Amino acid sequence: MANKDKSENWNYHPDLPLVDPSIFNSPTNPKLLVFWFSKDWFTLSKRVLMVILAVTLWLKVYPSLESAETWAFG
Repeated sequence: MANKDKSENWNYHPDLPLVDPSIFNSPTNPKLLVFWFSKDWFTLSKRVLMVILAVTLWLKVYPSLESAETWAFG
């Protein structure tokens, strides 16, 4: 009996079955998609900063595809 009390007091027991919060459960639900984008992408997070940095480098630093077709120094 003592082991059962210790298990219930110290270990986490989640409610089963576990819920999958993925947006891919119902991709046709526009309200869920808007909520997911607003929660995960519209905040200034590391993910958003990396996307901004990647797009900025692609537009400003990397050569155009026409000039990158042939390899040459300079």
